[in-house]
Amino acid sequence: FPSVLIEATPAAEPKVANDDFYKVVLQGVRLMHLCSFEYSDVVLVLAYATVYFQTTFEAIGHMMSEIEAAHVCTLLIYLAHSFVLDETCPLRCWRRYIFRKYCTLKVLDAALFRLFDLRGFHLRVSSEQERDALAALLSSPRLQKSMD
Repeated sequence: FPSVLIEATPAAEPKVANDDFYKVVLQGVRLMHLCSFEYSDVVLVLAYATVYFQTTFEAIGHMMSEIEAAHVCTLLIYLAHSFVLDETCPLRCWRRYIFRKYCTLKVLDAALFRLFDLRGFHLRVSSEQERDALAALLSSPRLQKSMD
């Protein structure tokens, strides 16, 4: 997943190619697993989060530290899972298991709103963006061609 983010947003490499980033993002993926989300749903959520990360990093990436980038990316995963999936894991659970040492629920909610605002309150991605993100995550050039 971080390599896909770097491929899509090369300027993000210093912020996402580190152990803190891997650890926080992996906690988000693990939480989705513990909530019994299907593998295919998790992959789709990560694809959407990849697209969200690109626009978010363009807007505020220069202001983020490495640990903040990790938490922002994980919050984008939460946002993507809220949009893509019918049943979701509440923000309070994400806060309890991932953001507990980082911020309060009130601050987390405000950060989530800010990220949603940065997207212009639009969470849908184009078919092309979805296809490209899924192909990158699945590392399959053949998938990209078969989806054309």
